[in-house]
Amino acid sequence: MKTTYLIISMSLLFSLAGYSQSTISDNSFSAVDFRKILETKPLVLIDVRTPAEYSESHIPNAINVNINDSDFTTVVKTFSKGKELALYCRSGRRSKLAISKLSGSGIRIYELNHGFLEWQQVGFPTIANTNR
Repeated sequence: MKTTYLIISMSLLFSLAGYSQSTISDNSFSAVDFRKILETKPLVLIDVRTPAEYSESHIPNAINVNINDSDFTTVVKTFSKGKELALYCRSGRRSKLAISKLSGSGIRIYELNHGFLEWQQVGFPTIANTNR
């Protein structure tokens, strides 16, 4: 009897561990799907790149909150009050780090899997700084 409970407990533990690892990929989307989500949901779009990268070019309506800032999590949480978030960076690495920093916050996050590079490659609109 104890062996049965142990087997069931271990199976449940391993399945939950696998679920927590898959949640990032479950919320990561291609540029095409990410754009559809942006068009259909009232999301706060956050660019987690540096201010210099953001000023060069960014997705329209994006707010820049640098992942490297010490108050990143606090600032993002102020934007998320009652709203879901959409995050992106240049290639997808920093936005995944941002998801990790925000884990456990209860905020629903959608992420551009391959970042701004893929967004540009597909040919979606961007806003560029014309004062350069």
